[in-house]
Amino acid sequence: MKNPIEKNLEVIFDETFTGYISVMITVFCGILALLVASLGLFITCNFDKETNTVKLSRYRWFGTLGKTVVQYSLNEITDVKLERIDTSIDEYFFRVILVLESGENLPLTPNYTSNYINGDSIVRVTKDFLELKHKDSAR
Repeated sequence: MKNPIEKNLEVIFDETFTGYISVMITVFCGILALLVASLGLFITCNFDKETNTVKLSRYRWFGTLGKTVVQYSLNEITDVKLERIDTSIDEYFFRVILVLESGENLPLTPNYTSNYINGDSIVRVTKDFLELKHKDSAR
């Protein structure tokens, strides 16, 4: 203390700057999470036995950058499979596809994944719904 006669001492500790930094980091992380979530391709598949159609909708950025919708008759679907690709490190990646009479393959999942069990369960449920025969789903 400069003057020992003073009877009061006031200490002000201001953490406003730390608060600003915390808010900025939180906002940045929130925006980054939104960007990561929205950059992916979303596929919605709707099987409807009443109208005998399957409708595939593909979109990015929650549909704001456009949405592609294709529709097929359920009668055109000949199989539901796990499409398998091999990598150079003896690992496999899978995605679920619909096989049409024309030979066209329609992916039901946007990306390949190493999760065989999840893909196989999608194949089995879809085949049960469409009343298709079960075979080994990975080709």
